[in-house]
Amino acid sequence: MLLRQQAGQLSGRLGGAPSAQAHAALVQALDQVRRAVPVPGAFNALMVVDARGKALGDSGLVTEVGDRSYFREAARTLTPVVSPPIRGRANDRLGVIVAVPVIGAQGRFAGLVGGWLDLSSSNFLVEVLHNRLGTTGFYCLVSAGSHPVYVQHPDPAQARQPARPIGDTCGQDDRAALFEFLTPTRPVVSRYLMSTTGWELVALLPAREAYAPLHRMQQRFLMLAALALALVAASIWLSVRGLLAPLTRAARGGARQRLGLSAFERLPARQHRDEIGDLRARIHPPHARRARPRQELGRSERRLRAVTDTLPSLLAFIDTDERYMFNNIAYEHTFGMTLDELRGKTVREVLGEMRYARVQPFLQRALAGAVVTFESEDNDPAYHCMETSYRPEWSADGSEVVGVHIHVQDITPRKLETLRLSHISSTDHLTQVLNRSAFESRLQDAMARCRDTGGMMALLYLDMDRFKAVNDIHGHAAGDLLLQRLPSACWAACASRTQWRGLAATSSR
Repeated sequence: MLLRQQAGQLSGRLGGAPSAQAHAALVQALDQVRRAVPVPGAFNALMVVDARGKALGDSGLVTEVGDRSYFREAARTLTPVVSPPIRGRANDRLGVIVAVPVIGAQGRFAGLVGGWLDLSSSNFLVEVLHNRLGTTGFYCLVSAGSHPVYVQHPDPAQARQPARPIGDTCGQDDRAALFEFLTPTRPVVSRYLMSTTGWELVALLPAREAYAPLHRMQQRFLMLAALALALVAASIWLSVRGLLAPLTRAARGGARQRLGLSAFERLPARQHRDEIGDLRARIHPPHARRARPRQELGRSERRLRAVTDTLPSLLAFIDTDERYMFNNIAYEHTFGMTLDELRGKTVREVLGEMRYARVQPFLQRALAGAVVTFESEDNDPAYHCMETSYRPEWSADGSEVVGVHIHVQDITPRKLETLRLSHISSTDHLTQVLNRSAFESRLQDAMARCRDTGGMMALLYLDMDRFKAVNDIHGHAAGDLLLQRLPSACWAACASRTQWRGLAATSSR
């Protein structure tokens, strides 16, 4: 800011001086800069350069800097430039130049005013190394440009050595270990990009110090987990031993007890030798051998209905004539018919002609032996989406299909959430138009269709002039409103002038 203020005052002095008075103009300009910019408070030294590259510094020597990259960059872009570490031609010391161009009449480059930061003297660049992170952590400073270097590094051998342009870790190994989630070895790295220089300040804390509390917590957790596991194992062993004690005594004594049918059935069927298997082999209640197929069938159906009636999904079984043989209670709530009224009705009679026409192809595939799952959407009276599964049941010998199991569940919340996430992922949150990813996808599809059909397509590119001025003068809120109004205004303008068959557009700040 100090140099930019002085550059604005030197435009007439440097830009209007004839070549015979160039040196005197440089001396006067340097004196003016010295009075305004504190040395060494802000910089270690100051210099003034004319448009031909002649530089006059605090030492009084005139040097040629026209070949320096910072001079050429400032003359080309007319913007402030911060150089990478270079050696001064007047004192051969390593430092950094902060150069601000002097713009003369008609916007032409008239020279520059620069401040010198000596990397061997005390300034804010040198003080970076004096700050520590914890006990073993440190900072390093990486320059910008196509060939970045370490401006500052705690290891003197690494200073001014090439650095990575993206994701630099101050020369430390950042590779993950095989079991990184258990024993992390990667250091904790934080980066801050300086907006004025493009340099990057990197802070690094080694993994040993960063994860020391985690390692101590892991050790305590493993010890407590081992202790808890031992206590649980002992408790289980004592519980099982207490439960099996009566069976063990009965098996050893050869007890022959007569149990009821329900008590006998609760004993597990064991083929191998153990206490329960021995006890079951010695108990022979007479009624256990009686065949009760009808009672067993009724009991199985009651158990099945007790389970299925608690589920919100529609569960049913139909025969090969598409007649319902079994329904859970959810059918009664959905279609308003009792289970007795539903029994024997066809799928067409229950669903109606319109819904039956949609499910008939899938039902025929299931009756042919295929497992079918499909989704159906309906907007009457409100939007809902159902997922239907048809699973065929085969005969005992597996030769033919004897029926189909039907499972219908409401997936409306999941479908709506999927649609919402798809909309969010494909639109810009500010303007609600397609984002870059969705735009590129639709553009590729349109180009593919044109290649296949030999047709034409149109792409409208829209740029907004002086948008930065809107943000700077009226604020970012006004810029956001302008971006939100832009898509609708563009569509209205296009519709009033030309009829477009295909238009792909996107906007971004």
